[in-house]
Parts: sequence; structure tokens; C-alpha cells
Amino acid sequence: MDARRNHLACALVGLGLASMAGCDSIVEPPWWTHQTAMYALLNADFTEHPILLVATDTASTLSEVSVAIHRRAPGAAGDEWELIAWWDSARAAAAGRPFRDYEPCENRLGRMSLYHEPEDHVCVTPEAELEPGGVYRVEARARDRKTATGVTRIVGGFEIEDAVLSGADDEATLSASWTPSLAAHRYIVSFRSDCDGRSGCDPWHAEIDTASVGIRVPRHAIDNAFTDPMTLDVVAFDEHLHAFLTTGHSGIAFDVPPVQNVEGGFGVVGSLRFRERSVTRNR
Repeated sequence: MDARRNHLACALVGLGLASMAGCDSIVEPPWWTHQTAMYALLNADFTEHPILLVATDTASTLSEVSVAIHRRAPGAAGDEWELIAWWDSARAAAAGRPFRDYEPCENRLGRMSLYHEPEDHVCVTPEAELEPGGVYRVEARARDRKTATGVTRIVGGFEIEDAVLSGADDEATLSASWTPSLAAHRYIVSFRSDCDGRSGCDPWHAEIDTASVGIRVPRHAIDNAFTDPMTLDVVAFDEHLHAFLTTGHSGIAFDVPPVQNVEGGFGVVGSLRFRERSVTRNR
């Protein structure tokens, strides 16, 4: 299970997406605000859901923190929100996992969980089984701050059926297909890269809106793959996480923040699933 979590974090970094969203100033809220930024990447492959909370100002710390996850369910008078998970300091202490143990967030969120100094930040780990296609609301509370809330739909599992790289290195074509992921907005495919988020490295990836791909692959992507046979990574994203990771930029005059879906604060509540498969090579 730990290896799978590490592969997921590597996939986000390798795509060049998490480093863009988490390490650059484009996601930094105005320093004078006194709210909470929340980064929740829900994944139904796991029952533990590390969620990163960051203070938007440098003059205070997060205290009396709690996180709740609700599931939307039909009720007598319409849809209702059912509480399915709760995490606060008492539960963290009972589990032996203090809020400032950042390892769970680093393993799941990759570089999105780093570089938040000097703002105070904590990692909470509520536990719940998530239903693919279900709609969930995450609420984060902290003393003297507004409640930060985000809603997302959980993408479904899928399996990569085939992955074949054909042709010479300079003219190679990737052909791959997978079963559709319920509620997925986009897929990102990539070869596992050894770039590890380094500056000046441009990991190859392609964005797909269907459950198959036939595309030319540049030679540097093949050369940078971790192993031979190389591994194809496919990540399914819901619309909120995809928008957050693929929008915003650091401008010359001013930064443009990414699309966010957290009300009462900043950040993103989204959903993703990750799959991998060894690539068959036909020269």
C-alpha cells in the first residue's frame, strides 16, 4: 500500500502538475487574509484521506482544528448531508498521529504538501470508505477562522487494458486503452519519469478526455522512463482537481490563481484515481 501511495505522489510530480499547483506562488492566497487553505484529494482506493490545511497568514497558527466529511444522500425532504467521517485533535491523539505529522500528506499529495513555510500547516487524516460516483462535502474548521468547504464527486476505478509503444525511439507511438472511470472529467497519461520535479526538466504527459490514446511520444520521455520495460501511468481526475492543476500562472506583473472550489477559504476539494501498467515495446 505504501508503494502505491508513493507511486501516486510520483505520478503527480512527474506530470509537472502538483509542483505547479503546490510549489509556486500562484496558489498563495493574499498574505493579509485570515482564513484556511484546504487541499483534499479524495481517492476511493484508500480509506484514509490525508487533507492538508494551511493558514493563509503568517502571524497566527491553526488551532482547534477539525475536519468533517459528509456524503450526499436522498432524504424525505430532498438531498441531505450524512456525516461519515470526523477528525480532530482528540482522534489524532488516540491514533498516535499528531496534526503536524506531515508524512501522510507528503505521501498522498506529493509536492503539493510542501513549501508552505512560513505559514502554519497541519495534516489531518479522516477515515471513510468512499463510493464511486458519490458526492461528498469536506468541511475544515479552525479557531477564529471561517469554515472552509468544498464539494466533489468521487471518480470510479478503472483498469488499463493494454499499453503498447511501437516504432523507433524518435518516431514511437503509444497506443493504450482502459475501462472508463465513472465521473472522470479528464485522464492524464505519462511514462514514469526520473525528473523528480527538477527545475528545467519537462516530464512528458498527455491529457485525454476518452478512455484510449494513440499518440506520438518524444524520445526524451522514453529516455527518462524509470525502468525497461517502462511503466505507463494513467490518472483520472474529477473536474475540480483537473481545473485546479491546469489553470493559473505566475505573471510578470501579477499572479493569476488557479480555479478553486473551496468556499470560506482557498484551495481544492477534488477526486482522482491512479492506475499503472507495464508497456509492451514493439520495435
